[in-house]
Amino acid sequence: MIRDYQSTDKNFIFTTFLRGLYEDNDFFRKMKKNIFKANYQKIIEHLLHKKESIIKIACLLEDPDVILGYAILEADVGYGTFLHWVYVKHLWRKIGIARDLLKGFSIKHVTHFTNKTECFKPARFKFNPFLIT
Repeated sequence: MIRDYQSTDKNFIFTTFLRGLYEDNDFFRKMKKNIFKANYQKIIEHLLHKKESIIKIACLLEDPDVILGYAILEADVGYGTFLHWVYVKHLWRKIGIARDLLKGFSIKHVTHFTNKTECFKPARFKFNPFLIT
């Protein structure tokens, strides 16, 4: 089931976003983990509270508190819809959950890439990390 973000989802998003970005991005791994986490947590907090943010959660139908994955998107008049981050738990990957989270959105830009996701970047997406402001 896909549902909207709830404040109880925050810790899961912080943990997975920070871990994924740090562990799978050569640039961020160049700094100490505690420095990265302390500073990037502020950016994630900003994304979660922007009025333009769209946060979709994939969860179990029988237990909506069990998160399988999520997507953080943003609608912007000048840039269209752009994707900040998409995450799916490892055991639930490759069955279409990320696709379902992004269904109905015409994504033009992405703001984050990791070593794992770089190879999946469709040519139609433009990478622009400055859209997180």
